[in-house]
Amino acid sequence: MKSFPSLVPISLALSLMVPLLSSCEGIEPTDLAIQENPVIYGTDSREQPFDAENHCPAMVGVDQVAAIMIDRDDLAAVGDDDPPSQYYLNQLAYGTLGDYYDLCSWEPFEAEPVPGWCSGFLVGGPNGDLLVTAGHCIVASECSQRAWVFDYRMQSDTRVPDPYLDRDNVYFCAEVVDRVENSKDDWAIVRLDRPVVGRTPIPLRRSGAVESDPAVAGLMATGFPGGMPMKVVGGPTAISIGNINCHVASVTDTDRKYFESNLDMYAGNSGSLVVSLDSSGAVVAIEGVLVRGNPDYDLIYSPSEGYCQVSNVCDESGCTRGDGSGWEEITRATNFSFAIYCGDMVCDGPETSENCPEDCGSGSFCGDHICDPGETPESCPEDCAGSCLPSGAACTLNSECCSQKCKGKPGSRTCQ
Repeated sequence: MKSFPSLVPISLALSLMVPLLSSCEGIEPTDLAIQENPVIYGTDSREQPFDAENHCPAMVGVDQVAAIMIDRDDLAAVGDDDPPSQYYLNQLAYGTLGDYYDLCSWEPFEAEPVPGWCSGFLVGGPNGDLLVTAGHCIVASECSQRAWVFDYRMQSDTRVPDPYLDRDNVYFCAEVVDRVENSKDDWAIVRLDRPVVGRTPIPLRRSGAVESDPAVAGLMATGFPGGMPMKVVGGPTAISIGNINCHVASVTDTDRKYFESNLDMYAGNSGSLVVSLDSSGAVVAIEGVLVRGNPDYDLIYSPSEGYCQVSNVCDESGCTRGDGSGWEEITRATNFSFAIYCGDMVCDGPETSENCPEDCGSGSFCGDHICDPGETPESCPEDCAGSCLPSGAACTLNSECCSQKCKGKPGSRTCQ
């Protein structure tokens, strides 16, 4: 998970651990590392938006749809207007990044405030009020306690964000429209209290896969690592054309429901949008939402500072410790795009007659993305082509079937 990792400050945990550490002869501090949740692959690629946007202009449009999730109680209306024209954010409610995680003083961004604990991004929808985040970031019972803030970014490397937020940058959770959270699939669609103004959603990938799209040259992401102000993240490969110099990450491994990448992501990045760029540095699509990854920090001993934490650094080839994950995991946008675009009167992407009868109709037909009885890869490649099994084929798992339905008694299950 990439959400804010703990309600107990790590300083308290460290105060309890130090006597134990001092009594453990022969054990190095790194062997007893407190490990939270992501990591740096090779060189740290996290950048302030004003730096990234200068050399990779496509990120201007990406950054403007990113939002940080905060506790509604940390906002106070300014003035007597109803609704208020501004809100005041108590952005030091949880201290700084260094305070919260007991970071060593040389860690990047350690002096920045951390008012949030998850990321999200505007997708619009029919009414312009839908936002996507990770499923583990929010549940329906907590919706009324959450607010989403756009444009929460540092004013310079040393100037923290203005705590006075314009109303057009502040929205409240009105409803969790749909939500999935399991080991393979992790996303939530949130309806905000009103349509978002002044921001243009970026199209989601609705069909195909990022790793097989020849137009894709690499990946970048925008979010709020550790709950601090916005950061842009890339990778080791450069897309350089004229004044454009975008540093992008790669797809490193794949699964049907998610893919992995060597993006440098941290706790708080859960819900971040991951976009693909083409060879000219232009955005292709939102490819997914960041949900899981490797440990963020290692506990070390510094002669000048005592025990403190530093970023976990792995090779570009991935990590081999922690939860066993090699890289960062991103839920595919094709898993949830149907729930956003259903109702636009176009049956495309992952929409079917079952999950979106408004667009695809309620009957069975070739082209409804379901391999129905009587259809075969030869007679209807639109529905039955690929590695999935057609109706009537022997199966053991739902995921093996084009219809995603494997039913029957053990040993005699078939695709429906």
